[in-house]
Amino acid sequence: APEFEIPAVWCWDMIDEFVYQFSTFHAYRNRADLSEEEKQMLEESPHEWSPVTVVRFLLSFADKGGVSHGDDSSEEKSSEGAPHKFFKTLGVFALIGMLKVNCLMGDYTSAVNYIKNVDLTGRHESMYVWSAYASYHYHLSFAHLASRRYADAIRVGKKGLRHLHRNRGARTYQDSNVVKMKEQMFGILAIAASLVPQRLDDGMYNQVMDRYGQQVERMRNMDIDAYREVFVAVCPKFIPMRMQADMKTNSEEGLQLQLAVFLDEVRATRKVPEIYSYLKMCTTMNTERLASFLGVKEEELTPLLLYVKHKTQSGSKYTAVSKSEKANDEKETAVLEGVQRLEMEKVSTSGIQFTVSNNLVEVTEHKKSKLNADYFIRQILRYEDVIDIEKSKRQRNDN
Repeated sequence: APEFEIPAVWCWDMIDEFVYQFSTFHAYRNRADLSEEEKQMLEESPHEWSPVTVVRFLLSFADKGGVSHGDDSSEEKSSEGAPHKFFKTLGVFALIGMLKVNCLMGDYTSAVNYIKNVDLTGRHESMYVWSAYASYHYHLSFAHLASRRYADAIRVGKKGLRHLHRNRGARTYQDSNVVKMKEQMFGILAIAASLVPQRLDDGMYNQVMDRYGQQVERMRNMDIDAYREVFVAVCPKFIPMRMQADMKTNSEEGLQLQLAVFLDEVRATRKVPEIYSYLKMCTTMNTERLASFLGVKEEELTPLLLYVKHKTQSGSKYTAVSKSEKANDEKETAVLEGVQRLEMEKVSTSGIQFTVSNNLVEVTEHKKSKLNADYFIRQILRYEDVIDIEKSKRQRNDN
């Protein structure tokens, strides 16, 4: 074990810079204005900053810290006992780096799979590194969005935004990146909530509308250009995985490919908001009448209703695992100190529930009581921001 302590923020800075160098190099490799000398240099080193090498390094950090990843539930045992706290922290940050790397390459399944055993709701140091926490929630929510898991995208985005809003970390050079990721998470919420209607509390909804109000109104009318604008604004900087420097490629190729796939999904969900609006109008409705409202045949209605039901069901409710259950499970996944392992339970994230029986659609709406606390909290936070601005102005005037 090391004989020194390194602050958690330094650990994250090392991992974040490592991933940044990887993405920057591949952006440079795919530039169209490379000189012949640069092309020759890249041809001589075809495996420089290889994705396989980068992934191998990050996973080795996770293994060193005994942090389980993906489907590997084995905890690395060393002759010196449990891993040092430094290696545990570095291992968690390495998996967050893995999440970002896979998102940049467009491999969202691997992105979610590698990070699924990491939970940041405990007392782990990563909770207090602002930029790491923001990166985790931004890239995970985007991975869910790109994987068409809209309910999970909203759950992760809301959780990250609430924590970042209530807990302002110490100022670092990454503050601008954190602010950008927060704005992008609001955009992810706007897209996900428009594709498949979800419940957003008043405070979160107002913040989304303050930033993307015009686009949200256009997306309600299934305006493809509005979806394109918001997606381009919220997506990470994709990297085209071309290892040959002499191949003609466009630096925007990764973005265009991901955008095309996303817009195809949008076109396939054109009827979902309309279905949702009709279901909210009444408690029972004949399938023939609903199909006539939507302008589709009655036999085409069932797949549309199943699509709405599927997209509003998500593993969004966490249930803690009891100590007795852990004791009975000898193959328990390795968990960091202070981080509670959580299990997923399928729940509905929609404001309405419906069932279809004997050509009749029965609708049940769940209305949440309005909480005045949200309004007062928002006003207090705005007042505090005004005070901070005034104090900074007075300090500048005094100087």
